[in-house]
Amino acid sequence: MVTEEKEVSMGKPDPLRDSGTDDQEEEPLERDFDRFIGATANFSRFTLWGLETIPGPDAKVRGALTWPSLAAAIHAQVPED
Repeated sequence: MVTEEKEVSMGKPDPLRDSGTDDQEEEPLERDFDRFIGATANFSRFTLWGLETIPGPDAKVRGALTWPSLAAAIHAQVPED
């Protein structure tokens, strides 16, 4: 995992670091690294407690429950014409 960090000064300026001249430009971070996203585990089912109650409009469960049908739709076989 690659993270980018930038130091932000809050409060008094540091006279040793802030000389007032911007002679050096910051070099852009290298973006030519390989990215790999892989599954670390899988599951075949899960238990949702409280399913007998309707989730509220801001419930994350409502959004999560729409994914299986969406995933099935986008991964379904497309009939050849």
